[in-house]
Amino acid sequence: MGNDSQAGPTEDGRKVTDRMHVLGLTNMRVDEMREPFEELGRRGTLVTIDPDDGVRAYLSAFTTGSRCIERRGSDAVLTYNGSGLLGVVGALLGRYHGVPFLIRQNGDIFRQHREAAVDLVREREWKRFATHLPFALLTRAVFHDADGFVPVADALAGTVHRQTGCPTERIASVPNPVDLETYAPSEAGGHGRDADEGQLLLTVTNLNFQGKYEGVRRLIDGIVPLLRERPDVEYVVAGDGRYYGRLQRYLDDGVDGDVRDRIRTPGYVDEVAKLYRCADVFLYASFIDGYPNVILEAQATGLPIVTNPAYGIVEQIDDGETGVFVDPNESDELARTVSSLLDDPAERDRIGRNARERVATTNDAESVAPLLYDAVRSVVAERRTQPTADEPVPVGGDAPTAPRRPGGGADDG
Repeated sequence: MGNDSQAGPTEDGRKVTDRMHVLGLTNMRVDEMREPFEELGRRGTLVTIDPDDGVRAYLSAFTTGSRCIERRGSDAVLTYNGSGLLGVVGALLGRYHGVPFLIRQNGDIFRQHREAAVDLVREREWKRFATHLPFALLTRAVFHDADGFVPVADALAGTVHRQTGCPTERIASVPNPVDLETYAPSEAGGHGRDADEGQLLLTVTNLNFQGKYEGVRRLIDGIVPLLRERPDVEYVVAGDGRYYGRLQRYLDDGVDGDVRDRIRTPGYVDEVAKLYRCADVFLYASFIDGYPNVILEAQATGLPIVTNPAYGIVEQIDDGETGVFVDPNESDELARTVSSLLDDPAERDRIGRNARERVATTNDAESVAPLLYDAVRSVVAERRTQPTADEPVPVGGDAPTAPRRPGGGADDG
């Protein structure tokens, strides 16, 4: 069922150049939209959808969103992720009411769908493939119909431009927020484990994606030799998804004895903030991320992070200051870097404090909200000055100079 939620106005000196109203839609990672929209106050209304309620929830969201546009005179529809039925609802609202339809892009959706399709064919899961294919094609159509994008990272801005042909003037990146209170460090300082429990390495990931599963495999390859040399260290890989069983088999086939016992894979962890507080070092490797939330969460908890410089991760880490970059394909480099941090609590604390300070100034909801608002405003302004490919140029007017969208995706599609 759609949830039309608003907060009171918050005109507290944050940059607002033009008064406008934004209608937001989301059916996943609700806090990423809810917290900035609460900061926007009367300038934004967020409609949330529970996908477990089925098609009726999306029909209800369309009705709720339509009433909001008519009542508030919304200037834009901003849809989180933009895939599947949520993207269709956003696009229909925009077209029906004649307001720009924007996508809050959180990852390389085209690549995710392509890799999922290849994997389903490889595993001969034809029924799932038959369901996946129209979903992926529908998402592509929605992306090509969008009037603009607000990706979570600059790296994604270039990707979506190549994939859809959307003019760069209609793409404005804004980072995700993180809940600083939920992911606050332990009040006692240090990790939340007893001294005789040894040290803990932690990875939190989403094993529904091949690029993240491959990243975890690279981490395991580098960490296993370290675990053999350091019997007081444990490694936890938290996360569930399509590749969870494959990860289990990879560990069972390639790691044995005491080392295997010290690599734990609990699956999905509900209260993951407690897990962050128990860790000494956070490890992460991915080849498909836009701007991973788990890095923000680990930084907010004050953890030193060892990760690879890919996609939007390079925008989250200042190498040597708020984290450390490594090549996950170089197992020796990974093991040396992690060992060095385990041996140097002062360095762990320094990097963790820097990381916490970074997200406190860059990724808190109060900072993200005005950036999101101004990004939508700028994209809407560009949309209103640039005719789309299916809009006629006024008689006597000049043809638009902005590139028009091709009929299909580019290299990354």
